[in-house]
Amino acid sequence: MMRLLLLSLLFLLLTSLELGFVFALPFPIDRTPLVLAISVFVFQALDVRLSAWWVVFHGMMLDILRISFVPFEVVSYALAALVLVLVSQHLFSNRSFWGILGTLTLSLIALTCAQIFFAVVESLFGAWAPSLQDLLSLRAWGWGLSTVLLLFLFPLSQVLNRLRARSLSF
Repeated sequence: MMRLLLLSLLFLLLTSLELGFVFALPFPIDRTPLVLAISVFVFQALDVRLSAWWVVFHGMMLDILRISFVPFEVVSYALAALVLVLVSQHLFSNRSFWGILGTLTLSLIALTCAQIFFAVVESLFGAWAPSLQDLLSLRAWGWGLSTVLLLFLFPLSQVLNRLRARSLSF
């Protein structure tokens, strides 16, 4: 129960940090998908499986607050979370930086494909939709900045895993 409460508070902190602080930074730093990148990191490197739900709940928050690029962000982020879980269990190792980066990359590709699909559907009904070039440019910046974030976080995971192994050995 305490662990669930701590993970929920961490999710609220990350979401508040992304929506309140990161979005206020100048371009291109404001395009960093902080919740997605840290969710992938926590899921892969720290082996906290509940963090995949952070991605889904983040999409829900974007829909509720109406600050998304396309409608139904919860569906797009749920697809990204599904790819995160499947890829981390069946394709990439959680022991290397490259495995975590590969999981993040495929999750971002799934998110981008879902957003493109909803943008095309929205444009078919005559509503405004972001251009494909803008969406791909924003995701490319997001991927690059997430990679830099993971470069700083990955050494931290090795320290945390060593500390966890020591505490379990006593």
